[in-house]
Amino acid sequence: MAKALEPLFGSYASTLFLTGLVGAAFSSLGYGSQLTSKMVRLFIAFVIIIGASIAIAFGKLPLEVIVFAQSVTIFLVPFMGLSLYAIANDA
Repeated sequence: MAKALEPLFGSYASTLFLTGLVGAAFSSLGYGSQLTSKMVRLFIAFVIIIGASIAIAFGKLPLEVIVFAQSVTIFLVPFMGLSLYAIANDA
């Protein structure tokens, strides 16, 4: 995905993409920019270990794994949504 940014940002495209991705992950956790927090550091380690494990386990390029995960998500999310709707409207 960072390859798409290379025409604009050159060799810094991957770093820029990673910075944005990590920033989005932290903001969704509610920790913001508190990089000194122990929880944030554990989260960074967890994400790196999981990502590396998936890439090694599948022996694929990370982009191929992302595309596969997104295709699975497209099929699972409607069922999850219907389940949540049914549970929320259970009288």
